[in-house]
Amino acid sequence: MLAKSGLLGALIGLSLAITPTVSHEAPAPRSVYVTNILSSDITRFAIQQDGGLAADAELTDTGAAPRGIEISPDARTVYVANGEDSTITTYRVAADGGLEALPPSTPTPEDPDDAVVSPGGQRLYVISRSAAMVTMFPIAGDGRLTTPGTSFPVLGENPRGIAMTPDGRFLFVSTGDPLADTVPDVLVRFRVEGDGTLTRLGTTPIGAAGGAMALTPDGRFLFVPCSASREVFVFRVGPDGGLAPVPGSPFRAPGVPIAAAVTPDARNLYVADGGLIDSGSTKVSAYAIRDNGSLDHLADVDADESPVSLAPTPDGRWLYVSNLDTSKVSAFRIKPGGYLEELDGSPFPTGGMRPAFQSLAVLPDQGPQAALTAGGTTGLVARFDASASADPDGRVVRYDWSFGDGTVLENGGPEPAHRFRAAGTYQVTVVVTDDEGCSTDQVFTGASTQCNGSGRARARQSVTVR
Repeated sequence: MLAKSGLLGALIGLSLAITPTVSHEAPAPRSVYVTNILSSDITRFAIQQDGGLAADAELTDTGAAPRGIEISPDARTVYVANGEDSTITTYRVAADGGLEALPPSTPTPEDPDDAVVSPGGQRLYVISRSAAMVTMFPIAGDGRLTTPGTSFPVLGENPRGIAMTPDGRFLFVSTGDPLADTVPDVLVRFRVEGDGTLTRLGTTPIGAAGGAMALTPDGRFLFVPCSASREVFVFRVGPDGGLAPVPGSPFRAPGVPIAAAVTPDARNLYVADGGLIDSGSTKVSAYAIRDNGSLDHLADVDADESPVSLAPTPDGRWLYVSNLDTSKVSAFRIKPGGYLEELDGSPFPTGGMRPAFQSLAVLPDQGPQAALTAGGTTGLVARFDASASADPDGRVVRYDWSFGDGTVLENGGPEPAHRFRAAGTYQVTVVVTDDEGCSTDQVFTGASTQCNGSGRARARQSVTVR
């Protein structure tokens, strides 16, 4: 209880943070999934507290020659592109992270490779390399692909990578054959219409053999690794979907740069530099992203042989890299400044054979849901309770308050009290954040959702003081 004299007078215009009641139960381990192209299966790893990986004993069967793996923003459904039998297999994510098949598989045009789920989760877009097509599949409420897809020609040879802007308005497809050494290849630009269909806008030259791309979560910058010319192109994305090179682009990369990934805070870019069988490359390149999108090379670190796909965790603490030639996953700590440090025990065997292009995905973090009640008033002092706020895959760790009278209380705990300066009715707001940094905003980096935040992390309550 608050004292009714002395203390209250000293607290005019301030807020009290009562000792929070916070659950200390450990969240379930986050999952990492890796497709294995030669054994036609998926390895599921559980991320340990130290960032290490523990693989399930049993692998999950797929279609023939799985490549790209994508996860819906709500973390309920996994889609796998199977190159040899030209299908998409769909899976429900179980509570423990395991995968349960949702038959039947869905036919695609010939040779599907990379894919992306739209930020809103309504559609899956799949590249078919030999057919030179992008196919759009509507996603049903249960995650299944229930209708035949609609295909759109790429008009570029050997489409490889696909990325969508975080607002879902534009789609980019990289083209080129890593073995052909042709320059330049192109990015094909599409506008996404309201019904999900695609309108081709044009092409933008890049280096030789564009790979798997990434965007900053604000949608301003697009990063395109080109494996045959050993470069990373960076473009500013215009409001009309046009692309303009940033200063210094393209940037040199060692090895065979085939895939890029951006951290959730948009401060760092990582590039897997071993995209060909028996290429001899073991490098992962780390870059700092400047405010204008330009890159500062930080360092190259060794993964295992031929690193081909990579992804950071939603909290930005760890980076995982699948290695084609050794069928293992390298694990790194992301240090301050974006530097990488390989973890003890890394690399971790998949138990399958040959993870290939876009073979690794991390389960997205689901944002918290705020709950707010007014706990009663004493004169001009009101108490508030947001302790019923919850996070579906972790813990709520931060409560930011706005009391509607111009006063804010950052990280004020779940049960603050506030003294208003005058009688009246005020709109009080709390915004909650989970233990992986997810709150009101969705974090989407071009090819995957990292944080599926939403307005549910904000709650409002009117209070009247007299």
